[in-house]
Amino acid sequence: MTKNFNITIKHSIDIFIKSLQVEGKAKQTIVSYTTDIKIFYKFIQQELSNKIRYVSDIGYFHLELFKEYLNKNYCFSSTCRKYNCLRTYLRIMHRFDYINEDIIKKLNTDKFGNQRREKKLKVSEIRNGVISQEVRNLILQRVENDKSKNKYRDIALIHILNHGLRRSEVLYLKWSDFNFSNKTMNIWRPKNCNFDTVRISDNAVKALEQHFRISSFSNSLNDKVFSISTTPYNKIINKYTYGLLSETGKRITGHSFRHTFITTMIRKNVSLSKIQRYVGISLEVLEQYTHLNFNDTDEIANLI
Repeated sequence: MTKNFNITIKHSIDIFIKSLQVEGKAKQTIVSYTTDIKIFYKFIQQELSNKIRYVSDIGYFHLELFKEYLNKNYCFSSTCRKYNCLRTYLRIMHRFDYINEDIIKKLNTDKFGNQRREKKLKVSEIRNGVISQEVRNLILQRVENDKSKNKYRDIALIHILNHGLRRSEVLYLKWSDFNFSNKTMNIWRPKNCNFDTVRISDNAVKALEQHFRISSFSNSLNDKVFSISTTPYNKIINKYTYGLLSETGKRITGHSFRHTFITTMIRKNVSLSKIQRYVGISLEVLEQYTHLNFNDTDEIANLI
């Protein structure tokens, strides 16, 4: 059921852009989304003669017409990008209950424009992103020794990253997503357009509670756990990982923590189904993590 709101498509585009800002999307990403979603608005005005005005009036057959319009007027890569922008727009509208769930169900089986998403994760990319326990401890030590006013925010951030979250998932976290008593965290996954509830470690709970207290005391508390955008996020990672390298000697990025978490769980023989639910990843992609890491071959070498 959709809400009884007459949200015009023009107004919904403003809501869409503001939602991207709240999610912490980079400025250039928002500019690209804005440009692409206006193509859909132009399509409605010119090709559909403004016959649909409200978001709730959008039907799946309009999406089929939009596909034809894109194929006719744009190159393959541009068509994929613009249609995937529309996917994101519709999913955000569904989050606010402005559109019918039937459209989302059909989008989930609609492969149009998804060619780029089917690119497989390379095993070498995973290997290069794995951080040793020694280096992880050193990163945490650096944060704990930091003297800046954002020390406790950054400690909480590193602990959350050690749980394998994507950047978009981290930046979207709200205080209302946490239950410290039950040690649980609700994760909104923009990439999958769904929520998952998972347990978090004692150390993460302590770090988050400290961050919450400090933010409350300094009157800087708001609903977002980490009130930062993509660029400051990347700078924080670079600050505490500068000069440190992954197990294969590569630069450490924010996504390295995710590669590390998944690889560590596999090394500890955690079932793939449990890992899949915890990190919100497809089984096909997860299977790429079952690679033989250099350290994992020691037992085999000793048997030769």
